[in-house]
Amino acid sequence: MAIDNRLTGANKDAFLALNELFSSYGIGSLAPKITEFLLNGYSADTVGLLLKETPEYKKRFAANDARRAKGLPVLSPAEYLATETAYRQVMRAAGLPPGFYDKPDDFQKFLEADVSPTEIQSRVTEASNFVNSATQEQKALFSQWYTKGDMIAFALDPARAEPLVGKSFQAAKIGGEAATQGLGI
Repeated sequence: MAIDNRLTGANKDAFLALNELFSSYGIGSLAPKITEFLLNGYSADTVGLLLKETPEYKKRFAANDARRAKGLPVLSPAEYLATETAYRQVMRAAGLPPGFYDKPDDFQKFLEADVSPTEIQSRVTEASNFVNSATQEQKALFSQWYTKGDMIAFALDPARAEPLVGKSFQAAKIGGEAATQGLGI
């Protein structure tokens, strides 16, 4: 984003610092608001507070409103982002497919419910154990179309995984069962 040439000196420095900070939160779209507030004479500290009241900020850190309503502590942006990163790392380490629990909106319900990354790891491990308990025939058929991560995603949340891994998951399961019975598809 180009810096408005009306910003000079301390206001230019404040813009650069605030724009960098809010961009790191994923809401660099607030740059015009930063410029507007600085041009209206607000200090950098006041601009930081005013930005927290914008719809963009509230949407980005939406779980905090629900946490506050439940009597849970509101997370600082650093805590919020660190928790999202931990969730994302657990999902990525399990090999879950792109598009499955990897965007900020995907983690909102976990944050609202104060679900720890350790709990997410337990859920992923449980789903992985479920997938590993399939018969050899089921696993062989699953692996023709899916990665282990795809299968874990489906075991974790079938409704969310359905658009990603498709109806073939159930077909593979049925095919595996048929193979167990000595039937072909």
